Amino acid sequence: MKKTNLQTNTKILSLRIGITLLVLACLLWLSLLVIPLLSLSIAQKAVVSVALLVAGEITFWLGALLTGKQFVQKYLGKLWHKK
Repeated sequence: MKKTNLQTNTKILSLRIGITLLVLACLLWLSLLVIPLLSLSIAQKAVVSVALLVAGEITFWLGALLTGKQFVQKYLGKLWHKK
């Protein structure tokens, strides 16, 4: 019994962390819209943009791995494939 309960708690924690990472990835991508408004040089804007893009991709894929295939297909698949 304890092993099953521990597995369930681990799965729930993994799902919560994964969803948090997916939300963080979306926020990182949306923050790219603010970059042109900042008073930075072109080179600095490029560096910040690339850093945000890479961080967003990494957090997205980590979140997708933690949430699992079924979650990604069920919820994120609706964004791209409307039936």
